[in-house]
Amino acid sequence: MCQLMQTARIANEMGNTISRDKMLNTIKTRLENWFKAENGEVAFLFYYNSAWNSLIGYPAGYGQDYNLNDKQFHWGYFINAAAFVEQFSPGWAAQWGDMVNMLVRDAAAYDRNDSLFPYLRNFSPYAGHSWVDGFANNSQGNNMESSSESMNFNASLIQWGQVTGNKTIRDLGIYLYTTEQTGIEEYYMDMHHRNFPATQKYSLVSRVWSNNNDNGTFFTSDIAASYGIELYPIQGGSLYLGQDTVYVKRLWDEIVANTGISSNQVNSNLWHDTMWQYLAFKDPAKAIDMYNSYPNRALKFGISDAQTYHWLHAMNALGRVDATITANCPIAGAFRQNGQIIYVAQNYSTSPITVTFSTGYQLVVPAGKLATSLDGNITSSFSQAYIDEKANLNVNVRIYPSFTSGKCIVSTDTEIGQLVVHNIMGQTIQTISVNNNQTNLDLTACAAGNYFVTVKLTNGKTGTQKIIKL
Repeated sequence: MCQLMQTARIANEMGNTISRDKMLNTIKTRLENWFKAENGEVAFLFYYNSAWNSLIGYPAGYGQDYNLNDKQFHWGYFINAAAFVEQFSPGWAAQWGDMVNMLVRDAAAYDRNDSLFPYLRNFSPYAGHSWVDGFANNSQGNNMESSSESMNFNASLIQWGQVTGNKTIRDLGIYLYTTEQTGIEEYYMDMHHRNFPATQKYSLVSRVWSNNNDNGTFFTSDIAASYGIELYPIQGGSLYLGQDTVYVKRLWDEIVANTGISSNQVNSNLWHDTMWQYLAFKDPAKAIDMYNSYPNRALKFGISDAQTYHWLHAMNALGRVDATITANCPIAGAFRQNGQIIYVAQNYSTSPITVTFSTGYQLVVPAGKLATSLDGNITSSFSQAYIDEKANLNVNVRIYPSFTSGKCIVSTDTEIGQLVVHNIMGQTIQTISVNNNQTNLDLTACAAGNYFVTVKLTNGKTGTQKIIKL
């Protein structure tokens, strides 16, 4: 479902609604099959075990049924998929949402008086991260291997809570996400060099135990898997991995030295797509080159080739994550590219929203859309780029926010010579000399309504964009 969901989101951004809806219907069918049980059914269902106060999914895996293992890992994929379905099939949660909420409660019940599930089953506020061994019946105590899958679960709660308007689940996800991020940075990656012993050979560990840590996994001793298991799956909730680019460089250099990633080594434990996506946090152009050099690789289960391509090129356009900039929306972020701040936000609601960032910048996000401060008109001399051929795309004018109470920013990729603002009657309202590729525009004194901003570039070209004064 993860592979389908990620690909479907890309299809939606492309305007390919036929492909999106085909994948949407497949995911919906699979979820609904799991979420209901019929007489005589023995597979693709959930069973509540009252002795263990636990949901168990059948068919079970990784000791989930006899040891209650990996709950947040497994349930995170279901919850993410459910958020996707509700986004594109509004109202679906009215029938199936209670089952999704039960998965949330099974792994991380937020009510201490919940009669069905224990409070925060898998998460330890004291440790600052999750555990996955249901009975902790190992001589080294409890453990967790894939911290990134735990973060996937936390991000899924934010998505599900946001899309359904359930602030309790949304805020639970935010608490788990932010707290566990710190735990990962300290105990799995030791970014600040204050936890690993002097004998630790690598820049991360892949298993944290109650009384130990190591670089093994439960399926192989290959160091390539030790790296990959702390990064997979790469998704929107993975941006925490790119906040410290000094560490990203250190870990990437180590991955190059200790694996065959640079030589396109065939190795089922070396997940090339995941590694390239991680590299994109600091060097997306190189990651794109590596992707292009290995088109016939085997994909790890759950990975979408389309998502890898989209992620690498998106990071190349957006730049580096800037976690110092916050917003009043939990599904928003900021990036820096060549000195420019690029803002991104998702709106699941049925009305436009204005997301305010800590810099004071405001991004208007249309209903049900993903928006960036780079959004603008894209033109091309080609209707289609064929395989191994290229089409030239020209971004004309970017104005953000395009819905404004007065002030906004106008930018292009080349130097602006002059701005001319007209009202809907064609009358000139303002003429501004610029000589830069970005400038501020102030319509505070103008009446509410539609205006057209013509940008005259120093190279002689012009472009026009509409703006709405609220």
